Amino acid sequence: MKHIALLLVGLVAHVSSAFALDCAAPLTQKDMNECAYEGFLDASRDYASSYKTLGDGLSAAQKKQLLRMQKSWMAYRTQACGFESSASQGGSVQAMVKWQCMARMTKQRAGELDMLSRCPEGDVSCVQPTVKVYKASGSTQCNPGSGTPVKVMLDQFAAANIPVRAMGCGTDVAMRTTVCGAPDGAIRIFEVSASDLNKAAAQGFFLLGTLPEAREIPCH
Repeated sequence: MKHIALLLVGLVAHVSSAFALDCAAPLTQKDMNECAYEGFLDASRDYASSYKTLGDGLSAAQKKQLLRMQKSWMAYRTQACGFESSASQGGSVQAMVKWQCMARMTKQRAGELDMLSRCPEGDVSCVQPTVKVYKASGSTQCNPGSGTPVKVMLDQFAAANIPVRAMGCGTDVAMRTTVCGAPDGAIRIFEVSASDLNKAAAQGFFLLGTLPEAREIPCH
């Protein structure tokens, strides 16, 4: 995806100003124009991250489709924002209007790409369905903070080249006698691409659906 990365780098390239611009209270129209551009750069960074997350889980053919689609979208964005700012053509506010439009459309597109990479299991229109997998944390009763650190599990995913979309905590809700040092039923839950399920299983993770009584809870 080297050519994709170069395309994204071109979006966010920016030369830093010699002074810090206070975009909370811009003083001049020039400041407002520059702040609008900074807003576009921020949106572009989010877009680049969303694009990479989606692309990492696609097939080679889908990646080519995604690249063509995004090139067409960028051309449309340029035309749309050029039209939106045309009312101030030649005026000092034109740049601000254009960059605000570019930032708004880029944020919206980043959200759409996020949705494509996070659509629920069973969605037949999903280009990259995800599943939730789990592994026992190894923590024990009366020992807060015990068990396998989350970083160790994340390293297992990384070693298998499995991007993690989201993670959380849960409990298997099994009935247990209170005995200090005994397993407490805590589990770690991770959301991965459905296409990576077999690789996750090889790392010792199980499909969350195989624990029908399991319940997701806030991590502490």
